[in-house]
Amino acid sequence: MNRLILNMVALVAIVLGGLGLFMFGIDNIVNPSHPTYEKSVGFAAGAANSSGDSSSNGDQAGSAGSSTSGEGKDYNHETSFVELKKLQVKADVGKVKIEWIADGQNRVEWNGKAPQSVIDTISQAEIDHNGTLSLDFSVNRKWKDTPLLDLGGQNYEHNVIIHAPAGFVLEQLDSRVAAGDLSIDGLQVKQLKAVNNLGQIVVKNVQGEFAELHSDAGDIQAVKLDARLDVSSALGKVKLIDTKQDVEASVTTGDLVVEQETPHSVDAKVTLGNIVVKAANGFDGRVTAHSTLGNVSLPDMDGGGALRIKVRTETGNVTVVQK
Repeated sequence: MNRLILNMVALVAIVLGGLGLFMFGIDNIVNPSHPTYEKSVGFAAGAANSSGDSSSNGDQAGSAGSSTSGEGKDYNHETSFVELKKLQVKADVGKVKIEWIADGQNRVEWNGKAPQSVIDTISQAEIDHNGTLSLDFSVNRKWKDTPLLDLGGQNYEHNVIIHAPAGFVLEQLDSRVAAGDLSIDGLQVKQLKAVNNLGQIVVKNVQGEFAELHSDAGDIQAVKLDARLDVSSALGKVKLIDTKQDVEASVTTGDLVVEQETPHSVDAKVTLGNIVVKAANGFDGRVTAHSTLGNVSLPDMDGGGALRIKVRTETGNVTVVQK
């Protein structure tokens, strides 16, 4: 009798499960949807962006404090009279994208998809008196309170867009993601820091003075990042394309590629993986390379200049060529 009851319960569960898949679709069950959100905060036009057109500030000021809302969406715009100097972005899970649009609007916009608890928190974010905007997209949810099929937060998306004049330069950007992809595009920032514990980092078309990129497990790709670079990865491939300033790179496990756009120094080391450096035309300096277990290929390009290319790997091949 007990076995019969158990069989009937199992049969009912199978029927209900099949009905759920039919009614809601497997994608909605495995990848549950989340509410969308939008918010923007205007900032004062200061010395950093005085070369741009700040006429839009007056229009924005008229909408300060206004808000509209729709089903599954929370939109809010505020105007601050503080200059934007520093931007801090943090997420424990999900995709994060940070970009800059030169439209002279002097505002920061963030939008995406997230649990309502996150939306409620980030809706309160504003620029403080020091010119810092902190956006914390962390879920901070205990595992026991997390739906079984939503553990990865694969549907969480956060887009941060800086609308500013062409001459705007951010003093500092600090971005950190625990699990998910992080991309940064088109910024002008003096100090850039991008850290990802589990996921890839992609940085494109950024100008600055110094940039630090670090990934514990995930690839790093930087294309046209015009700044001094300090790049490290514990597990993942690193590609630095069209570099213009000095590069320091360290990879534990993974290949490293550096392609110069203009001549500069490179100091790179890899524990397990290959190294390829493509020096720009006009490179004038000394090249040294070493591999404990692997092949080394160097061109005859040693010069008397001050630049240096120093690369070494424990296990892997090393190749240095001139473009």
